[in-house]
Amino acid sequence: MKVAQTESGELVLATAAVAKTQPLCCPNCQQPVMLKGGQRVAPYFAHVRPTGGTGESQIHQLGKRAIGTLAIASDYQVAYEVPIGQHQRADVLVTRGTQSVVVEYQCSPLTPACLAQRTNDYLAAGLTVIWVLGERFWPKYRWLSQQQLAFMQYRPEWGFYLFGYAPQQRKWLLYHHIVTIDFKGYFWQTRYLTQPQALRLMAQPASMIGSHQWSPIGIAQQRQVIQNRLVRMDPQLVSLQQACYQQGLTLQTIPRWCYCIDYVPPLFETGQFISRVRWLLDRQPIGTFADYAPRLQQPLLPATILKDWPSYRLLKDQQKLI
Repeated sequence: MKVAQTESGELVLATAAVAKTQPLCCPNCQQPVMLKGGQRVAPYFAHVRPTGGTGESQIHQLGKRAIGTLAIASDYQVAYEVPIGQHQRADVLVTRGTQSVVVEYQCSPLTPACLAQRTNDYLAAGLTVIWVLGERFWPKYRWLSQQQLAFMQYRPEWGFYLFGYAPQQRKWLLYHHIVTIDFKGYFWQTRYLTQPQALRLMAQPASMIGSHQWSPIGIAQQRQVIQNRLVRMDPQLVSLQQACYQQGLTLQTIPRWCYCIDYVPPLFETGQFISRVRWLLDRQPIGTFADYAPRLQQPLLPATILKDWPSYRLLKDQQKLI
């Protein structure tokens, strides 16, 4: 590798480093590295203890190379591990003419806060960044973690989506039109892409992709799910039931508009039912409903995206169900 990281987080080029001056680590896996090279070999950094042939480091390298190959096929110039500013280095920097884009292949854990910092650093340098996800971040079992949700992106043609690459299968994946349904979890559609298909898709990002119309749970079914969870002493619902008791209500007798009768965008920390009941109990104006349906930390989505959705949807459901 051509770049290492100091204990303070600064990036050091192998061509500018001096051996044994300070501890250095790999920017990707944070393992110790050492400076190597000689009269016939250009300076480079190598792991002090190799991670082996099947570790995530090799997966990361394969992912970067696949991104580079795809970019070269699109007539871009490609550079790897390019330092950006004082604290970041781009996995792949692709350039055509005067336009450059950073492409990051993320296959190791990354908190939403770190994702936001890295993204903002690239934007501050005048660079757009595209995140391609390794298998660690692929959706499974109708549930998405905070890390997965942080990588959510949006295009009108694809809905909310995640983009991934599997080096071992050499397959590109697009998880598109991701939605969430109260008491059922997250739903999405998956499109597997060969390299030519991924190339065409990325070259024409406005391409429409058909979406499936998911069926939410009806109000009667939602009530049954709530009752079953109360029997199992679900902490959130038990606490909500106790709050209802204090106002002479029960979860079984609250207004019908507290039930969400449609799927919703994957933007909120809590389900619509819980948010609506909390809003009802506090008897606040409709404009404050966003306080009871707080947004997830999703730095790749603009703050304005669907900002009026909760209030608009609540008013619409009230008109339908009151």
